Amino acid sequence: MHKVFTLLLLVVLATTPFVGRACSCVDVSIRKGYKQSDIIFAGTLIGKAQAERLTRYTFRVNHLYKGTLRADTVSVFSSGRGEDCGSNFALNSSYLIYSWFRDAKPKSIFDSGPKVSPYLYTSLCSRNKPDRFANLYEKAVLTFL
Repeated sequence: MHKVFTLLLLVVLATTPFVGRACSCVDVSIRKGYKQSDIIFAGTLIGKAQAERLTRYTFRVNHLYKGTLRADTVSVFSSGRGEDCGSNFALNSSYLIYSWFRDAKPKSIFDSGPKVSPYLYTSLCSRNKPDRFANLYEKAVLTFL
């Protein structure tokens, strides 16, 4: 009976599809996320468009925690695909976004292309989250850093 159970278990494990991810993230503290980011804000996604290998997300900024912006809207780019560490945001939803400036056109996740005008970028491994999941502690720390 034990051999039959073991054999059955092996067959089930061998035939069960597993979803793999090419991107895995390490938890980053609020302080480290703050240091690694150029612009941190809470905002509502009002636009989404493909731009070559990237997705351009346009946010209406509700609260700025770090950095300086010239307008009340900002565009942040990401690969838009989770398997290569990109972010995927839903229209009309509010998020807490950690972003930084890049000045190279992406060729792949591991390689960058020629220099371009700086643009804001974020990834799956940033501390981004729906604004409703950003607790008061995180927002207070960001306010006072």
